[in-house]
Amino acid sequence: MSTSTVQSEVAPVLSETIKDSTQIVHLEENSNKQITGNNQDANDEGRQNQSTSFLEIPSLKNKPPDILRMGMTTKHSTVTAEIKYNYLQHREEKVPSMFKTGTVSPILKKGKAFYGVENYRGITVTSVIGKVFEYIILNKANLMKSGQSPLQFGFTQGLSPNMAALILSEACSEISGKKTIFVSILDSKKAFDVVSHEILMDRLHVYHYGLNLNLWNIIEELYSGVTSTVKWKGETSTSFDIHQSVRQGGVLSTHLYKAYINELLLDLQKRNLGTHIGNNYVGCPTCADDIVLLSLNREEMQEMLNIVDNYSKDHRFNIHPQKINVIIKTGKK
Repeated sequence: MSTSTVQSEVAPVLSETIKDSTQIVHLEENSNKQITGNNQDANDEGRQNQSTSFLEIPSLKNKPPDILRMGMTTKHSTVTAEIKYNYLQHREEKVPSMFKTGTVSPILKKGKAFYGVENYRGITVTSVIGKVFEYIILNKANLMKSGQSPLQFGFTQGLSPNMAALILSEACSEISGKKTIFVSILDSKKAFDVVSHEILMDRLHVYHYGLNLNLWNIIEELYSGVTSTVKWKGETSTSFDIHQSVRQGGVLSTHLYKAYINELLLDLQKRNLGTHIGNNYVGCPTCADDIVLLSLNREEMQEMLNIVDNYSKDHRFNIHPQKINVIIKTGKK
């Protein structure tokens, strides 16, 4: 099932379902029967009742099997209780520790040599119910649907990275005669891996991005006390603490990263640095961490590069030195 399908169907279904505390209590009572039963028959009966009661929830009737299977993971009484009391009722705003841990699998980047450590990308696998939890947050928070730079085309519903490529193509096609356009292509080094949690939460707090205080607290809690293991050649490492990064493979990660660098794009536009097509500002088309700077003036381009450099230092990330490209295109004579 595709990511868009999960986001559009699973999150609303499960968030709607688990809002009904009476139904959740019913699930928990059946779970308790399973745990405290006096014999195996009682345990089997408890499991059967539990599954039946979950499938009888009105909002889950006639849903695809994949959604039901994801929903069935809530049969564990401890998880159900933690979600109910700590998230849905917003009493303690605590996130279960199982949602904060994951297993990193190093994946070799396309076309790279297997013997170079830097040639691997760490993809984190988390629990299914943890992903559902993040989908619920995403659905409630409307992250980046307001306040996002119009030139951010990465991981944005209704937009495509091809639109950024189209802007670049159109801007270059406008050059004629003695005109010159300067194009700088930038890529952040280890972008997701170096995100500072402290700075990220500050960005979310200052610019809101559709968050109320309650959801902000939940996201902060989700990134507090994060742990991970590494799986390599069938072996799994001991758990270790994670003090920075948004996980590659996480539901919220791309949206949080866009919030992390959004101020840079807005600042360039506010200063009116870069080129225009007609009256439309198109100075910095971006796809997640890949930024293209467009300017008709050498000095202006240098100023834009200085702003990016200062922003990267303030936000503790680096522009990849081997992936910087500057192209100078002149008009046809």
